[in-house]
Amino acid sequence: MFLVITDAFSKSVEVCEVTRADSQSTIEVVREVCSRFGLPKTIVSDNGSQFTSAEFQKYCKLNGICHVTSPVNHPSSNGAAENAVKSFKLGLKKALLDKGQESIKAVLTRYLF
Repeated sequence: MFLVITDAFSKSVEVCEVTRADSQSTIEVVREVCSRFGLPKTIVSDNGSQFTSAEFQKYCKLNGICHVTSPVNHPSSNGAAENAVKSFKLGLKKALLDKGQESIKAVLTRYLF
């Protein structure tokens, strides 16, 4: 599984591999990305349980981050992130098909850089 993070201002994309789609794993990834780029003012996410959990809400509050979720039936309201996810999925699929037996990690590294 992957967590795709998009900076709305610079349009840069971070893709991080996660073992579980839970709040603890998500917080670890967000913390790591924030350690390199600084804390965002706002995080916009879908309504996945990892983002709506009390633990993630607490993390955002403690760090002064405004957390906004996109409407359940309207994911296009977070269009930049949705486009990044779509592009990543298509690119990774193509890269895996082109590279055959190469590991996902190697393909991911090549795809992102």
